[in-house]
Amino acid sequence: MITREYFKDKLVLFLNFVNLLLALATIVVILIRIDFNQTKFILRYLPLDSTTQFETADPSYIYTFIVATVLALVAGWIMSYKIYDLFKAGAYFSLVLMGIVLLANLIISEALLRI
Repeated sequence: MITREYFKDKLVLFLNFVNLLLALATIVVILIRIDFNQTKFILRYLPLDSTTQFETADPSYIYTFIVATVLALVAGWIMSYKIYDLFKAGAYFSLVLMGIVLLANLIISEALLRI
């Protein structure tokens, strides 16, 4: 049965654990850094012709990073589970790619929150 084989594979469990830690780190970093009393966030700073230009948005824009993290985690798990029986290396590769996406999401959200 594929369920037993998938959940007994140590590499799959390790990659799933690493991806879960990356997702939790992203969610915690975003929730800690957001000031809930603030109504606007600076999203982009563009120095053009030595003038300062800021683009602002409401805090819900930053919450999309949490949604993207959860969606990437769930989609990666489902995809690796479905292709594990057919092609184990493909399942490993999809989990590694999911980790790269989650790491990029963490870096980008942290960079946006530091502005």
